[in-house]
Amino acid sequence: MGELLRQLIPPQPTLRAWRQGSRPMRALVLAGLPLVVACAGTGSTSPDPSNCVGIPIAVDSRSRQLVALGNPAPLTTGQAYGIAGNFVVGDGSFSSGFYGGFRLNRQTGSLVPLNPLPGDLGTQVTAVNAQGVATGFSVGSNGMSTQSVVWRGTSVPDEAPGSGTSLVAIDDLGTAVGTSLFDGAVAHAALWKQGQLLRDLGTVGPATNPSVANGISPNGIVVGFAFTGPITEEAFVWTEVRGMERLGKLDSAYRTRAIA
Repeated sequence: MGELLRQLIPPQPTLRAWRQGSRPMRALVLAGLPLVVACAGTGSTSPDPSNCVGIPIAVDSRSRQLVALGNPAPLTTGQAYGIAGNFVVGDGSFSSGFYGGFRLNRQTGSLVPLNPLPGDLGTQVTAVNAQGVATGFSVGSNGMSTQSVVWRGTSVPDEAPGSGTSLVAIDDLGTAVGTSLFDGAVAHAALWKQGQLLRDLGTVGPATNPSVANGISPNGIVVGFAFTGPITEEAFVWTEVRGMERLGKLDSAYRTRAIA
């Protein structure tokens, strides 16, 4: 069990810098491989967040090299947050003045904006699956309130049910997981399939313990963590057959989280 948890808990991410011609680039690197979140500076100076214009990148699975995706029209600046199959999602500025989420098909080069709910201001994207179905948020007209949504292959959002729902991961069948408020505003790990009610996946320990789902595998295994005390958190794995199971804690550690 200890070795399993060591694999589940990621090491500290580091910021790696490199150059593409005269352009300084930056990427967040975890466990030796870069995450799909990066941006590029505008000049020849050293990489610096204030000099970052946002060029989405991806990882070439064959060479393990970072590949700049550029800013396909109508995107003017952007940053990538998720990748699956041929699809990359993120958010950025569009030539129309809209700031929000996008979905890029790397095979065709086509990029579409992911629109907000009617009357809302913009969007933020959290994840995508290999079919191009993306999860994220529609940002209210006040620029603060958010409603979790799913874009199922189009630019039109499908509003998630429930109060305080936050969807952060999605599998290739379109099942999304995250967190929602259940039974008297208790935040529990949640699962949502299209056309069905939001499902409470439970928690570790008393039902009053909040829980969070962070990821879902291709075969429907959900992972996350639960708050088991004022400063303690415990990783869990959930399956349809066995429900939620605690993964325990390492030695004297007071916090474990299953990420994906």
